[in-house]
Amino acid sequence: MAIDLRQADKDGFPYYKNFTATTNTTEIKLPSTAKLIKIGSPTHDIYHCQNGATDNGTIPTNRGFAPSGNYMPIRLGIGRERKSIFVAVQSGTGEISVILEE
Repeated sequence: MAIDLRQADKDGFPYYKNFTATTNTTEIKLPSTAKLIKIGSPTHDIYHCQNGATDNGTIPTNRGFAPSGNYMPIRLGIGRERKSIFVAVQSGTGEISVILEE
């Protein structure tokens, strides 16, 4: 199920969100004003992707990786380039931590 953060900017930045993910992708819908997202997990290696991904789908071949205990910062596109980000843990079920910044 998608995590909708499109209204997160109303609470101000930085904005924090934690949720549980599986090996299937979880879509993170992004606010138009965020310029940077940091994605990580304290206990699990995670994948992140955009092109070729769908909510609750499998991890596509083209993906990024963040080892457990680290954040992966990703600068976000603007205008028509703004899209969702998809994340999944490498194995099992684990906590994902998201930080949105201006």
